[in-house]
Amino acid sequence: MTRSVSRSAVLFLIVSIFILPVLVLPAAAEDGEMVTLRFVPEEGKLFKYKGDSRNQVFYGPYSFETITGQEVEMSLLEVLENGNSRMSVTFTKSSTKMMRMGTLIEQDPRVKPEGRTIKVEVDPRGEVIEALGFIMGVKKGRALDSYMKKWFFKLPEEAVGPGSTWTIPIDKDSPGKDGEVYKVKGLGEFKLKKIEKKNGIMVAEIEGKAEVEVHSENPQGIFDGKAKSNRKIYIALDGGYIVEGENSTEVKGKMISADEYGKETENDVTTVESHKIKLEK
Repeated sequence: MTRSVSRSAVLFLIVSIFILPVLVLPAAAEDGEMVTLRFVPEEGKLFKYKGDSRNQVFYGPYSFETITGQEVEMSLLEVLENGNSRMSVTFTKSSTKMMRMGTLIEQDPRVKPEGRTIKVEVDPRGEVIEALGFIMGVKKGRALDSYMKKWFFKLPEEAVGPGSTWTIPIDKDSPGKDGEVYKVKGLGEFKLKKIEKKNGIMVAEIEGKAEVEVHSENPQGIFDGKAKSNRKIYIALDGGYIVEGENSTEVKGKMISADEYGKETENDVTTVESHKIKLEK
């Protein structure tokens, strides 16, 4: 059986960089107000978000691009005994446009979330603990958890203020089924730039960047590369939810795949991904 590279396998490398469990180590703020950010959504409030994503994959001489737009409605279902929040997240709209070598292609998207509602357990620091539900094209478990994490943000453990910085050690070794291997290692750095009003809401403006090494082994082949990412996000002081945010990641590396006769082929792979999310009034 021929082993070939799929776009989804490469793109999964990108998504995972932003969703790893992390240890946050804040440094003292230089001056100004100190705040403890916690995810505590208001009961009865409906959060409406719009999100846009662009994924570009350059594999050898080929290029692929996927542009996705989504709208979701989010609300608190209940506060659990452990203090976590169970959220209802409904995808009210979703559109996907795919291009190959700059030409629009008529093809159904692999992932179809429109009309689906997912129940997401989120802890007070904004980390997704578990996502329950069904989205066509997304496996249950870790893959679904990862898919939902873009609507939340992992908050610093200690109080922070303008000038506060914290680092994120990233070291994940995750064996999968059928001998799959996924490893990432590196460091992320975040800084609270300022506290201000954004769209009528008092927010903490946070900037971050990360660099990691990525190694993946799966039926599509063996990938080794490096990823760099940048992020800016605005978090509501009261509630700890995302008001607005954007991030970009670039992964560069090599994919080695083998055909049914064991002949190996090595190709350069570059993946560029960007996301934007905004709370609608």
